[in-house]
Amino acid sequence: KQLMKGIGHYNGSDFPGMGSTILLSGHNNTYLHTIDQAKIGDSITITTSYGVYVYKINEIKIIDSGNVSATNISADKENLVIYTCYPLSTLGLTSKRYFVYAEYVSGPVILVNE
Repeated sequence: KQLMKGIGHYNGSDFPGMGSTILLSGHNNTYLHTIDQAKIGDSITITTSYGVYVYKINEIKIIDSGNVSATNISADKENLVIYTCYPLSTLGLTSKRYFVYAEYVSGPVILVNE
């Protein structure tokens, strides 16, 4: 249901500023239809109600859809992972996913009680 409204946040992943993986996804024919224009070294900015976050793209991969190692939501440092179905021109579910990985550059740190 979330992907019908826009980009979805994977339940169980962190939010910007919390210090681990932020996992986002969206449909390849709507909000992420131009994701293949992103290049290593490009910046991604996420604006939240509590701050502005910048991430730098450090890797781009095309991976089989069943590959669970493509994401690590328990990373020990903040990072951003965005993915969608691949090829981008295909409607419906596909057997591959297009992943963009980015490292944290700046933004307020949120202290989380453990």
